[in-house]
Amino acid sequence: MRVFIACIANFRTGGVEVLHQLAEQLMMRNIDTYLLYFDKEFSMNDPVPSVYQKYGAKVVDEYLDAEDSVFIVPESMLSVRNWCVKGKIVVWWLSIDNAWQIDSKEFAKEDIIHFAQSYYAKKYLMDKFRIESHYLSDYISSSITGYADGNRENSKRENICFYNPQKGYERVSELIARTNGRFLWVPLEGMEPEQMAQRLCTGKAYIDLGNHPGKDRIPREAAYCGCCVITNRKGSAEYAEDVPIPEEYKISDEEDYETVINQIEYVMKNYDTVKEQYYPYIEKIKQEKKIFGNEVEEAVGILQRAIPQKKREEKDTDTVIRYLQMMNRQLDNIKSLNQGLEGDIKAGRYMEGIHHLLNEDIAYRELTREVWELMRYLAE
Repeated sequence: MRVFIACIANFRTGGVEVLHQLAEQLMMRNIDTYLLYFDKEFSMNDPVPSVYQKYGAKVVDEYLDAEDSVFIVPESMLSVRNWCVKGKIVVWWLSIDNAWQIDSKEFAKEDIIHFAQSYYAKKYLMDKFRIESHYLSDYISSSITGYADGNRENSKRENICFYNPQKGYERVSELIARTNGRFLWVPLEGMEPEQMAQRLCTGKAYIDLGNHPGKDRIPREAAYCGCCVITNRKGSAEYAEDVPIPEEYKISDEEDYETVINQIEYVMKNYDTVKEQYYPYIEKIKQEKKIFGNEVEEAVGILQRAIPQKKREEKDTDTVIRYLQMMNRQLDNIKSLNQGLEGDIKAGRYMEGIHHLLNEDIAYRELTREVWELMRYLAE
């Protein structure tokens, strides 16, 4: 079984990170797993965001359609599922609101395995399509949990309420305007995970009035860092299975601004008492990586049962040819880079030459990997 995971290149979101987390978990189980990036210049840029390189995902620039191939597509990229003809298509519902528009009647008939990151997604699939799905959640980065474990209880906290300016800002901005300096508002943006954890450990509250299209990461990161999380009741935030915070801190759209501000102010003044109500949520978040590993184990079994097992002597000729074509393209890429390197050296453009040389090194390593993968496939 080979697994290909569709992903947008050079893009940093919670959804993109969990695709890398899945790739890592599958590779740990000796499953041939590859990230297939879209919207990229493959020969010139590394499509893997630097913050996600720790997951060690292997990259290919083409899906190899074969009976033993699995193509995992996030709900936001449903249109590319048609690439998979011979293999098994899997849709991983990381959200609901970001899903590609589909014909519900036809979609329900397709032979697809569905995984759901949240209870919200699982319920939606059953209610709208009568589709059974399997849980495949995620976990927050160790860069967050590692710092929080050592600093959550020891940090000196200020009367700060954090917010994500990309989520529900229209209503949050009105809250900010009406606060009149009773506490500080700090946006969470433009930070690396370690910086995010350090910042979150200095405040007392986090508010998210967005749509909660899936089991969002930032509310979990904020809670794990010791912030008392306040949400609305939209999307996944409606369900305790996804956002298990005290019900009194889930506000409705009908509540007036002053009521919400008073609630935040209550958290500020009574933080040492209120934070204890969030300990069960923190414990649940702490178990997420272990739970995710168990879910991946179950997912592997589901996928293996869905893939027809080939006899040793049977080989898919199309697959071998596709490997050879990929190798030829890498050779052409290397030749082109080598010509560019030669031109740079002759012209004295040594820094540009180093750039060509680095890309040539990447191309050689990709070629070596593809040769090795083909040898292993033929030897199976």
